Amino acid sequence: MTGKNYKLFLAPVKGITDSLFRRGFVKYFGGVDRAYAPFVKTALEVLPDKLLKDLQPEINGDLVVVPQILSKDKVGIVDGAFKFEALRYTSFNWNLGCPMATSTKKNLGSGLLPFYDEIDSILSYVFTHSPIDISIKTRLGLHSSKDILKLVPVFNRYPIKEVIIHPRTGVKQYGGSVDLEVFGECLSLLKADVIYNGDICSKEDFVNLSEKFPEVSGWMIGRGALKNPLIFEQIKNPQIENDFEKSNGAVHGFHDYLFDGYRERLDGALPVLHKMVTLIEYLKEYLKISDVQYKKIKKSKTLKEYLTNTDVLWK
Repeated sequence: MTGKNYKLFLAPVKGITDSLFRRGFVKYFGGVDRAYAPFVKTALEVLPDKLLKDLQPEINGDLVVVPQILSKDKVGIVDGAFKFEALRYTSFNWNLGCPMATSTKKNLGSGLLPFYDEIDSILSYVFTHSPIDISIKTRLGLHSSKDILKLVPVFNRYPIKEVIIHPRTGVKQYGGSVDLEVFGECLSLLKADVIYNGDICSKEDFVNLSEKFPEVSGWMIGRGALKNPLIFEQIKNPQIENDFEKSNGAVHGFHDYLFDGYRERLDGALPVLHKMVTLIEYLKEYLKISDVQYKKIKKSKTLKEYLTNTDVLWK
């Protein structure tokens, strides 16, 4: 079974997969069919225009991008939908999956999942007024994996474009195991197309999941792609063997592309260093970076020192 026809999507990772990252990723690595932008938030029933800067369509190039909104304000969500439409987007994603406490304590993201009636009310309003299609990214629940089974009838009442499911609860964040049993129940019950998201860090992970759930419409990869940027291409072309010399050249080019781009767009060395060290942290295992090397890179105080400390990675 080849992976050539699989639909593979780059997941939104807040603070990382911005427009520069997305452009660089598709420039140096293959296999991405669509990318989802990190969420933007409404404020006082509107989506602030300043948050749309990273969603201007001209910066996406040929990559298909879906904007995402994190909100429980139905008026604000619709305002965002109209602003997305004005930017020529044809759909947007509603985030019901964010597991971070800064969101869940405000009943945002996965923090909203226990409130079935409120979700139903929001969807009713948004589907009545939104000018573009809507998809949902969700967890199985906040505390209980069974929450989503109570939400399935709610979702099924609306023409949702697709439901992206990360099969963990919000309180688990990214720890523990995924609940594939409940995911399978959702897959059989939901009317919308179902996208799987979570714990795909290698071609082998993907093969196991795709064989278990052949009905899945698409596959979303986030942290797995940050740790192994060639994962999309490896899935779509199973005959491709790991060629570290070749892949290391692509990762090097991607690294330099981001470094130069962030140096131009960010103010000062510290935010650039933060971005780049975060990238290196994800790539640590892939690039076989020792703890000693990583600590040295992390302690870089200037951009020049950072480049000196990372130069050894490409040799």
